[in-house]
Amino acid sequence: LEYNFLTVLRSLKMNWKDYGPPPTEILVQGTKTIRTFYDKLSTSAEASQNVSSVAIMPSLNLKGHGFLNVPSILFDGHMFENLGALNLSHNNLISLDPRISKLTSLQVLNLKGCKLDRIPISLGVIKLKTLKMNFDLLQNIPYIFLKHAETGVLNYLEKVYLEATVGCIDFSNLNMATLPKDLSDFSSITQLYL
Repeated sequence: LEYNFLTVLRSLKMNWKDYGPPPTEILVQGTKTIRTFYDKLSTSAEASQNVSSVAIMPSLNLKGHGFLNVPSILFDGHMFENLGALNLSHNNLISLDPRISKLTSLQVLNLKGCKLDRIPISLGVIKLKTLKMNFDLLQNIPYIFLKHAETGVLNYLEKVYLEATVGCIDFSNLNMATLPKDLSDFSSITQLYL
């Protein structure tokens, strides 16, 4: 497998070393998938670095690659800092790395078909315009926000991120009947108003 991997990387017409080795989920899928993965990374990184003021939004489509985690190359360095849209739909994501908040230009995040039961509140710093996912699986978002699907979740992420940075979250004006099942986002909170 390692020999096959090195053979494929040598045959690519790009400096693959900038991107590091492919995730295991890509590696086991063979030569064609490895080449496609690096081609997508290269194209997206180039578009992300060549953004003009009137530019099209650079995007990266990693739909259906079987990822268990978001490839860390997206967070390392500055290659993808201007990425506007990221499609991770129909992967096997078990968690969403909080470092996704490093993609500060991200406006569209597609997680449809992923069985995520929580999303990091650090997404609140990004100010996403579109978040596509299975909202009903989320355990760390109160129902009062979940019932409004995308809009509610985006509002919650922004509110909690801002308030959590100062250690105080105020839900007193929301008439919340219950807290979310997953309270791990509140570990640094010193004051919580219900």
